Amino acid sequence: MKLPVRFGLQKTSLIDYPGKIAPVIFFPGCNLRCPYCHNPDLAYGRTEGLLLRNEVFEYVKFRAPLLGGVVLSGGEPLLYPGTPDLIRQIREETGLPVKIDTNGLSPRILADLEVDYVAMDLKTLPRRYSELGGDESSAERIIQSIGILKNGNIPYEIRTTIVPQLFSLDNVPEMAHYLKGVENHIITGFKPGHCLSETYNEMPEVPESLLIQYRTRFLEKGCSTEIR
Repeated sequence: MKLPVRFGLQKTSLIDYPGKIAPVIFFPGCNLRCPYCHNPDLAYGRTEGLLLRNEVFEYVKFRAPLLGGVVLSGGEPLLYPGTPDLIRQIREETGLPVKIDTNGLSPRILADLEVDYVAMDLKTLPRRYSELGGDESSAERIIQSIGILKNGNIPYEIRTTIVPQLFSLDNVPEMAHYLKGVENHIITGFKPGHCLSETYNEMPEVPESLLIQYRTRFLEKGCSTEIR
């Protein structure tokens, strides 16, 4: 399947595309199973209640004069071979820039992607991606994707959701190695609620005080880390 038949749609977001008002188009399906994921239905590829592809695209075209950009999120948009064509179609038919959210497991597609902004998740140390449902090649692919972004010309950010069970303060020096040269590293704190794993719904929210400790540790290692 080149593209999903149905998508999720958040009609307006003020935070998903930096500095722009944008709808968020959600792709069903993901090649990871992060236990703290807040979109488990999308991760499993469930499409009940989602909108038909044509409905979503017509909405974006109709609203284009009032928008600053479009965000493709998920799930994982780069699972679909038709995503690069969809990006080109949106840009050509609406004149809007497109941002894509990706887990970084598709470096070959990412390398040739014609997009205006990339937000890639670095969820934990690459070697620990098996804890998120990754396979033996996940670490290598994550590292490749970071290199593609660092050496490319597309504006980007690397995002890390701080989940202490999966990424501790002691892991910061090792992750900082992969973040060398990354100019925009964003950390956010885990929040329970509707997580893929019920166990994570019982865990406490990561407090800002702990995020500050993580940021300080990253800064000490030379990273450009900010809290969002």
